[in-house]
Amino acid sequence: MLRLENVQIEQACIADKDGWIEFMVNRDGTADIIQAMRVDGSEAQRFESRQVVAMTLDTLANKHSLERLALVKMDIEGAEPLALSKTCPIRDHTKLPLFIFEVYKLGLKRMRFSPMDMISYFPLYLFELYFVNRSHPNPLPQFEVRRLYRLGQPELHPWPWHSNVIAVPRIGCYTTRAAWIAQSLESARLEPNT
Repeated sequence: MLRLENVQIEQACIADKDGWIEFMVNRDGTADIIQAMRVDGSEAQRFESRQVVAMTLDTLANKHSLERLALVKMDIEGAEPLALSKTCPIRDHTKLPLFIFEVYKLGLKRMRFSPMDMISYFPLYLFELYFVNRSHPNPLPQFEVRRLYRLGQPELHPWPWHSNVIAVPRIGCYTTRAAWIAQSLESARLEPNT
């Protein structure tokens, strides 16, 4: 529709395996926030199950003959740890991509994960972490909504219901862009969080 020649669409779910995976779709189709790979028993009657194609990030990169991924953006309603569990770019420290992902506590809980299950893939010796509080209403007034904060101690962080996290590689090809990235983030009213 937009005539973008450098974009390819894949009808697939990024997961921890290749093949088929169950995906729960809201019957009335009203909101994407309540589509998920898993739902609570009390919500089950509002959803129907569909089988969708699944692949790992490795498979996706290999399919398109990508030598490395530059950016990985994930907002998959709590299934992010599944997508990360078989991710080659995190294992190859010379080719670490920039990551932007959502930390959605309810979605993570549905998948039986916690925020730290996701953050554990981004150790501080490899990544510098930043977060943006996106919760409305804001349950953590010490973190303004839509303001960027440095995430220094993720294990002690009081996660709001919705956050976005930016994981900037400390090593590999992004080190040549570190000054530019830091300047860009600083200009976004960055505040430290310890």
